[in-house]
Amino acid sequence: MTLQLKITLRHSANPSIWRRIQVLASLNFYQLHLLIQGAFNWQLSHLFRFGKNQRDYPGIGIAFPNPMFGEEGVIEADKTLIKDYLKTPKQSFYYVYDFGDNWEHDILVEEILEKKTRSPQSLGGAGFGPPEDCGGIPGYYRMLEALDDPKHEEHEMYIEWLGMEDDEYLDKDFFSKTEATKKMRHYLKLYGDKNIFQ
Repeated sequence: MTLQLKITLRHSANPSIWRRIQVLASLNFYQLHLLIQGAFNWQLSHLFRFGKNQRDYPGIGIAFPNPMFGEEGVIEADKTLIKDYLKTPKQSFYYVYDFGDNWEHDILVEEILEKKTRSPQSLGGAGFGPPEDCGGIPGYYRMLEALDDPKHEEHEMYIEWLGMEDDEYLDKDFFSKTEATKKMRHYLKLYGDKNIFQ
């Protein structure tokens, strides 16, 4: 069985940043985390949590002591199958990555396909995946504003921080489903059977 999911980065606009992916329902939530990371071009650098919404407790994530949820406040992602939670079309779910930048995502189950498809794969999307550690959505849009204005006081700082050339342009609309699929499969192959946080 295959799930078709639309994952939208909350509070993103002009364009809205989203991805449509297909994944096997037999995967666990840690593996789904890897696929979302690949689809958005994240770097697997921070903790994460899934839930019915942002207040769902306990959430599904990494089970070790942390100041956000305490020692007992997490259902282990690598031992929890997504098919046990994502069961019906139009069902929504929540995913947050990096508790500092607080990248919040809405997951919508668009379709449940009975036959297996070539998975995982990206079917589409929009918007450039924001860089790690740029300050969440507010920081990302502040960065784009600075990059668009050579006279902005932070323009040179962001050019240097991103490793760009002075005449290089960051295309906030850029998305490649081919590159997203490639990175999703790379992460799953490399880390899918082990928890990199342990």
